[in-house]
Amino acid sequence: MKTLTTLAAALVACTLAAQSPAAQGEKRAQIFGEFSRPKQVTIAQINGGDVKDQADNQMGLGLRFLGEMPGTTNWYFEFGGKLESSSKLGFDKAVSGVTINTSKVSVRYSYWEVGGAYLWDLAPGFSLGAHLDLRSETIDASGPVVVTGSEGSGNVSQRTSMVRPWIRLSGDFSFGKGSLAPYIGLDVAYTPIQTSQTQVVAPSYIDERTSKAMAPQFGATVYFGLKF
Repeated sequence: MKTLTTLAAALVACTLAAQSPAAQGEKRAQIFGEFSRPKQVTIAQINGGDVKDQADNQMGLGLRFLGEMPGTTNWYFEFGGKLESSSKLGFDKAVSGVTINTSKVSVRYSYWEVGGAYLWDLAPGFSLGAHLDLRSETIDASGPVVVTGSEGSGNVSQRTSMVRPWIRLSGDFSFGKGSLAPYIGLDVAYTPIQTSQTQVVAPSYIDERTSKAMAPQFGATVYFGLKF
């Protein structure tokens, strides 16, 4: 909640600044809900076979501000962030006499972002956008792992951050015109940068590289906002 308050305060401050006589160009403030899913990783090797695990789908809320760059048309700067979303790992099976239960391990994900965009006005009220964002992402895995029939029980506690570029495509529709025009939209995001897992560690010890390998590579968003 503290992070949400900080983001909201930043957006309010920028909105007030944008309404000053010196500010030129269209501004946009939006709240979004983002769907994503952490990537699958290998948590163990038993009798030469990989044991794979993946956290469930996540939905997180965020805020974003866009401002038209001075002296340009349809070019925007943007910044914002997504609050922490959380889901559980889901492996709870017996493999060759070894039972591994990771169902109480939480995987949490959040980010801050800055970037730029170009928006095309294709029809009255409708626009498409191409965005390039630089995100500072944090992923946190924590919780107990229970292994029976072998070693590996213990508590996961791994928090790490990374910076990656993301590409987003958006489409939105605004209602009415004037100084304050509400709008609704959808976007999809993808990053070509993904950390690979280089070693398999005991399921209770997820190292930094494995944690980074869990980070989502795709996201889909629904957003609501105001143009002014």
